[in-house]
Amino acid sequence: MALAGQAETQGWVDLALKVYTFTASLFPDSPHAMRARLKRLTLEFYSDLGSVDPFSAFQTFLERLSPLSSGFSPEDLQEPLAAGWQAIGEAAGRQTSAFASALEKALALWEMHPPGAQPPQGALVLGQLLKNQGLFEEAGVLLSQAYDQGAGQVRIRALFELLHWTWNSRALPGFLEALKHWSQKTPEFILALKTWRLQLGPDECPDSDCLSAALADGLQELSPDASVPSASGQMPVIADRHLREVLLSQPLPAPLQDYFAYGAARRLCRRGKFSEARRLYQNILARTADREVSLFLWDRLGLLHLRQSQWELAQDIFQNLEKEPSRFWQLVARTRQLDLELNRLLAAAPLR
Repeated sequence: MALAGQAETQGWVDLALKVYTFTASLFPDSPHAMRARLKRLTLEFYSDLGSVDPFSAFQTFLERLSPLSSGFSPEDLQEPLAAGWQAIGEAAGRQTSAFASALEKALALWEMHPPGAQPPQGALVLGQLLKNQGLFEEAGVLLSQAYDQGAGQVRIRALFELLHWTWNSRALPGFLEALKHWSQKTPEFILALKTWRLQLGPDECPDSDCLSAALADGLQELSPDASVPSASGQMPVIADRHLREVLLSQPLPAPLQDYFAYGAARRLCRRGKFSEARRLYQNILARTADREVSLFLWDRLGLLHLRQSQWELAQDIFQNLEKEPSRFWQLVARTRQLDLELNRLLAAAPLR
C-alpha cells in the first residue's frame, strides 16, 4: 500500500493501479484488500472524470462502490464523492440550456449514495440546480444542509445562495432564517454577506454598511430564541429596536421592509405613539397590492382611531369593512363597531 501511495503521489497512476490490484488479490478478505479496492476504484474514477462525461463517470463509480461501501465509514468516502460533485457542478454550469436534464441526472446520483455518505458538496450542487428550476423550498433544505455540514467555500457559497434567492424571490421567512447565522460571527458568513451585497444591482444594494452594522450590533443582543422560527412555523421575531430602525432606513425589498414596519408600528402603539404608528401602516398600505393585506391594515388603522377616541374616523373605516363580500371581514367589522359604541358610551358616562 505504501508503494502504491508513493506511485500515486508521483503521478504514476498505472503503476499505482497495478499495486492496488495486486494487494487486493494477495489478501482478498483482509482490511488491506478492501482499502486497496477502494483506492483503485477512486483512481479509476478520477481518471474517468477527466476523459468522459462526469455524470456517466460518477454513475459508474457509485455502481461499483455499492458492494464495497458497507466496509467503510461515510468519512472514508467523502473525498471521491466530493470530487464527483465538484465535477457535476462544473458540468451543470456549462449546460445552461439543459438544467432540467442535469437536475434529473443529479437527483439520481444523489439517491445512489451509500447511507449517510451524501457530502455537503453534493447538497450545494443539488440545491443550486433545484433553485435554478424554481424549486425553492427543496433547494433551501439542501443549501442549509450544505452550510451546516460543509466548510470553507462550500459554506460560503451555500449561504450566498440562500441569501440571494430568498432576497430576490422575496421569501421573507427564509431570508431572516439565513440572517440568523450572523450571530455565529463566522468568517464564512461575513464573506458570504459581502459577496451577496456586491451581487445586488445599484438600486437594490444598501448604500452603506448600516445593514451589516445593525445586524452585528443587534442580533447579538437578542435572546437565544429571538431569531429562530417557532415550532408553528411563524416568522422569526427580531426584537431589537436599533436593528429595526436601521433596517427600516435601508432600501430593502418591500416585504422585508414591511415586516420590520409592522413590528415598529406595534412597538409605537405600546408606547402610545399612535400618530407615528398610523403613518407606518399607511405607508405599507400605499405599497401593497394584496387585497387581504389591505383589509387587515384598514382594520389596524380603525383600531388606532378607536384608541384615540376618534369615533367618526373609526366608524367610517369599520362601516366600509362591513361592505366587503368576505363573511369574515363583515363579522370583524360588526364586532369592531360594537366595541366602538361601548367605548363611546364609557367615554360619555359621567364619573361617580
